[in-house]
Amino acid sequence: MNFQSLLRRTLRSITLQNTCNNSIHTNSLLFGNKKKAIGEHLYGLYPCLAAVTMNRRIIHKIYIREDKDSQDGDKNRNRELGIKSFRRYELFKYAESNNIPIVNVTSTEMDRISGDRPHQGVAMDVSPLVVQDITLKEIETDSALSVNNSPPIWLFLEEIRDPMNMGAILRSSKYFGVDRVILSPRCSRLSPVVSKASAGAMETLDIRAIASTTKFLWYCSRYWSIIGTCSPVEEENLYQTVQIGDLDELRIEKPTLILFGNEGDGLSEDIAQYCHSMLSIQPWGELPEGIDSLNVSVSAALILHKVSTVRPRNVEMADQN
Repeated sequence: MNFQSLLRRTLRSITLQNTCNNSIHTNSLLFGNKKKAIGEHLYGLYPCLAAVTMNRRIIHKIYIREDKDSQDGDKNRNRELGIKSFRRYELFKYAESNNIPIVNVTSTEMDRISGDRPHQGVAMDVSPLVVQDITLKEIETDSALSVNNSPPIWLFLEEIRDPMNMGAILRSSKYFGVDRVILSPRCSRLSPVVSKASAGAMETLDIRAIASTTKFLWYCSRYWSIIGTCSPVEEENLYQTVQIGDLDELRIEKPTLILFGNEGDGLSEDIAQYCHSMLSIQPWGELPEGIDSLNVSVSAALILHKVSTVRPRNVEMADQN
């Protein structure tokens, strides 16, 4: 190899390296085999937008699906077609402002990143969401907020295992104004699957964990109204020592903790003993075994909707005081 050929090869190598280092928007040619996440792959437009807005995660890389027409086009064309919606453009601007690489990937590659789940052409390599333990001081302090504000509503989830159920409950919690969600040990991990099922609500909610369920509930019972939930089947056989009311009878007059149990077993009796009352959603007529109760995420949506209608608002609380 003569000197001129060696010089040309060296210059091409330097140019390619500078392109990788300096260009925010890179195509899949440069990153074709580097799809393994540093953290985990969050996918879906709204989970990704919520994640960058809340700034709770470290964003390592943003993936945008290329249009089919863009894969053989020039770099500028790829940029225009790869970020064609306003929402996706918001991600692009965030990446530019924070020096985060955007990687154009094919539809097949995006499917692989999301595990063949719906992704809306967007994914990110992010750090896992950190969940802090709730403190006893917060239980006491938040209970005092209802003097001049709407009584706080917390949700407690006991061993909700299905990530789709978890995501749906979190979405309803955000929609109906739940102030905090508490996770018992052995609940589903707050994974990208949960975030997508929640339409990004998981990224924005105040979600906490506890190490000891009984200690948490005992302390809450001193300051909060604790309401358990059960199906009509459980109502007939369990919780005989707890008053069970109909959803139409629900009233919110003080800080309230609402408990939802495991998909298969409901609330355990050890936890039910801390409830001041129980709620049950009655069916219309008799039902065959197997569909004689509601999915826990459906129950949560119905109960939280009712809570939102009977919970005093800040204006009403100010009038009372």
